[in-house]
Amino acid sequence: MKQNLLYHEAYGAEWGLRPEHFAPRTEALRHHNQIVAQRQMLAFAEQNLRLDDEGPEAESPDAEFEGLGDYEEWIYADWRQEKGKGDAGEWDA
Repeated sequence: MKQNLLYHEAYGAEWGLRPEHFAPRTEALRHHNQIVAQRQMLAFAEQNLRLDDEGPEAESPDAEFEGLGDYEEWIYADWRQEKGKGDAGEWDA
């Protein structure tokens, strides 16, 4: 690439090339600046945004209620509705 640039600069006078022909275009500069900024953001994220909380998991707050015979079973197992109550269309006001 650099050889091409040197070649064209050397023979540019014969072809009528001016110095602005060898300057990068604005869209190329914009693209280059965007890529450089993204690389810097990636490097920053890799260095400073590491997750340090990947240790052993804390014990579940519900650990005392897990397993057989937890305290809620008897509530649901013995629950019955009284006779006469339910969705019979009657309302006690």
